[in-house]
Amino acid sequence: SLITSQFAELHQILTEKEQRLLRGIREEEEKIVTTMQKNLQEIQENLYSIQKELSKLQEQTDHEDGMIFLKVRGYTTVWRSESAQSQNDIKGLDKLDAGKMFPTLGESRTR
Repeated sequence: SLITSQFAELHQILTEKEQRLLRGIREEEEKIVTTMQKNLQEIQENLYSIQKELSKLQEQTDHEDGMIFLKVRGYTTVWRSESAQSQNDIKGLDKLDAGKMFPTLGESRTR
């Protein structure tokens, strides 16, 4: 009987200790889960912010690429029109009379 009562007492002590340890583990688990949820929320907010910024930069890049294309296209159009004008000027040189344009040249040739 003494052994039975000591066994019951020891069993009670061990059961209480087990319950305290399980409670402590649950509390620690809740703290860890709460911290992890806060960290996850922060990571998701940072990710959203980065994606938003990346989207803005992509729009800027697309816009700038379009502007560069338009500028290059404009320059080539201007260059082509200037080039065409220069070619027309060169073609027209053979029709010019140097003596009329530069009378002193005409006089020196006749002399």
